[in-house]
Amino acid sequence: MANSIPVSFVRSYRNIIQVQYVEQGGKLDMIPSQREAGTAESYSFERVREADALERTTRHSETTIVDSIHTRRLLFPRFYYWADYIDKEDRLRLLADPQSSYVKNALNALRRKSDSLNYFAMRGNALEGKDGATVTALPAGQKVAHGGVGLTFEKILDGTLLLNAANVPFESRYAIINSAGFDDMLREAEITSRDFNPMQPLVTGQMSMFMGYNWVLYNFAAETAVNYGVLCHADSMAVGSNQEPSVEVDRLPTKHYLTQVYASHSKNYVRVQEEGIVELAYV
Repeated sequence: MANSIPVSFVRSYRNIIQVQYVEQGGKLDMIPSQREAGTAESYSFERVREADALERTTRHSETTIVDSIHTRRLLFPRFYYWADYIDKEDRLRLLADPQSSYVKNALNALRRKSDSLNYFAMRGNALEGKDGATVTALPAGQKVAHGGVGLTFEKILDGTLLLNAANVPFESRYAIINSAGFDDMLREAEITSRDFNPMQPLVTGQMSMFMGYNWVLYNFAAETAVNYGVLCHADSMAVGSNQEPSVEVDRLPTKHYLTQVYASHSKNYVRVQEEGIVELAYV
């Protein structure tokens, strides 16, 4: 064989573009049970505090009014978008058309943004009052300290005690942890033993239901080397939307008819009940 034969070697290329591993988003969509959608600049969620019943001790007595306390939580939708070009000239030189991959990436990016807004609204400040002028933080009493250790079964018990003491319903409870917390849980005997958990996460590699929680693996980033998981009830969160995620694919005449993939949505989240949220810190 001639020494110059390598010039004729064939290179093979795939005609498919594979989207790399990524957090697809939409993992927390099921949590806000209160939902509003429309064209409003802001959305309000009305609340009324509990009031105890009064005992009547004498006949023909005057009626005492309990004076129910009303409060309001507000949110202001925020607009987010994703956009990228596919140049006409570049397209002619591509074996694989990237358009469908761009659309998938765009929707995943918007879903991840929704999850991020939801997650930080659980733990962050909530706007309260008629016009949202009052800022309410998640109380320290709703937080379980990290104590220099990872996520433990005892921390789940401590958080559950707070929810139970506040009469939070058992239905629609969620536990949100990241991969570090999931790894910690797989090392806890109460989680992996069939005596406590018939789901056997060491066999399936998943945690779906345990201690009444729907477990959600959401890879939020650690903050100053501390992870913050969340135990929550669906009624504790609300979402307001002006626009659900939408994708538009257009050719732009002013840019030599290149293709633009454009996706957008407008929404935001607010915590409406502190008692239904518990922050779990772990390292």
